[in-house]
Amino acid sequence: MRVDDRVRRELIKNLKAEFTVFSNEFKRIINSMSRVSTVEKLMRLKKKLLITWLEFMPIDRHTCYFCIKDDMEEKHWLDVCKGCEYGKIHGCCVSKGSDYDKIMKELGRLIAKIEKLYVKRGERYD
Repeated sequence: MRVDDRVRRELIKNLKAEFTVFSNEFKRIINSMSRVSTVEKLMRLKKKLLITWLEFMPIDRHTCYFCIKDDMEEKHWLDVCKGCEYGKIHGCCVSKGSDYDKIMKELGRLIAKIEKLYVKRGERYD
């Protein structure tokens, strides 16, 4: 399958826009880190940084070649996944049990684990 140049340009534009928002948030957290006076506060911000990194993973319809292609073809929202080349291999993303669904569930679990385990409430260092 050959790349559609319009879709590629839109994908890259969207990725750059997402990166800009992510980068600004990342810098904001790092700037906050530079002003803290305790390791505990620094670690809580680092935890926030890790979660932010994961939440900005470019794995949504605005950064998916196939979704962008379907949007450009102005398909009705009910027909978007029908005939999707990615969906033929991995299952329709919005379907329970699709590869995308599995990835998003694991991502959610990873975020929850970091939230629960990385720095615990009331944690103090000597």
